[in-house]
Amino acid sequence: MFERFFGHFGREPSDYYDLVDLDPKYRVFWTDGDRATVPADRDAVRALFESYENGAGEAFDAYLKRARESSELGMDRFVYTDRTRLRDMLDEDVLRSGRALPLLRTMDEHVAQYIDHPRLRRPTTRSPPRATTQ
Repeated sequence: MFERFFGHFGREPSDYYDLVDLDPKYRVFWTDGDRATVPADRDAVRALFESYENGAGEAFDAYLKRARESSELGMDRFVYTDRTRLRDMLDEDVLRSGRALPLLRTMDEHVAQYIDHPRLRRPTTRSPPRATTQ
């Protein structure tokens, strides 16, 4: 998306800023003291998910595949397409595409189609312990 935007002006995002891939991606701290560190490596994420629920690694892959399809469809049919009139939104292609997007569910309901373990579906977090200075 950023490349497309900057490309309209003959530029690239790297002309203005550098993106840094974080590893780990993030950490989750649960109120009972359990914690998880989510690494950048996809196989390591799959293993982390498997440690909470058998089959969750495959479910993670299926979720990501569906998320990519929904994202590409949403961008192509709704974001990148000029639809300035109401009748543009009533186009048969748009209506057919809209059914493929998980619009009328909560994120928890959507993720529940893939994952059962509550910590993987919706991590309830708390702030990490604060460092003390003396």
